[in-house]
Amino acid sequence: MATEQPISEAQHLRAAGKSLQQIATVLGVARTTVWKWLEPEKYKAKRLLENQRRRKRQKERQLVDKVYDEHVKTRQRERVKAYYKNNPDKKNKQTKEQRQISNAKRQKRIASDLDYRCKMVLKYIKRRAIAGDHADCTATIAEMRVAYEKQGGCCRLCGNHENTYTKHLAADHCHITGKFRGWLCHACNTRLGFLEKTGDPVSFMQRIIEYLDPS
Repeated sequence: MATEQPISEAQHLRAAGKSLQQIATVLGVARTTVWKWLEPEKYKAKRLLENQRRRKRQKERQLVDKVYDEHVKTRQRERVKAYYKNNPDKKNKQTKEQRQISNAKRQKRIASDLDYRCKMVLKYIKRRAIAGDHADCTATIAEMRVAYEKQGGCCRLCGNHENTYTKHLAADHCHITGKFRGWLCHACNTRLGFLEKTGDPVSFMQRIIEYLDPS
């Protein structure tokens, strides 16, 4: 009942030749609201079409994500298969339950032993370097430990302590030169990775700053 008076006023203004925007300004409501009052059938048809287009875009994005995920998983499977083919002595002979127990022990030691964590990180980076993803890290365990202690267990970019996250800090290094740069949280490390994919992250960051603060 409360909306009957504005609707009647909108109809009166529309009959007087006023546009939807003019009516919205007079009544102090959104233009879309006036359109819904005066032309409900067209409004519903438009919203239905927009919803259909949105659902179509969502399905297209889901399909692209699915194809990309499958591509990444296929590459990973091929790398693992090739690695164990060339290194049969490295193949894990443990059962699934034994691997779960070993992984739990490893994660517990990583959380409590910084040197062991650095060792495992360097081992992982070296494995990725052998696969051809990026250059190997040139830092030593001692250098990484000193950097971690200097940062106090906090991300070098955002400054948040790793206890505020579910994941440990990641060791960041240049994928071209292999130089170790510091410890980053998962979020900052991922953002930095996207920036480096642009080819020139420094100039790209400068453009972002100019875009956000044109003054």
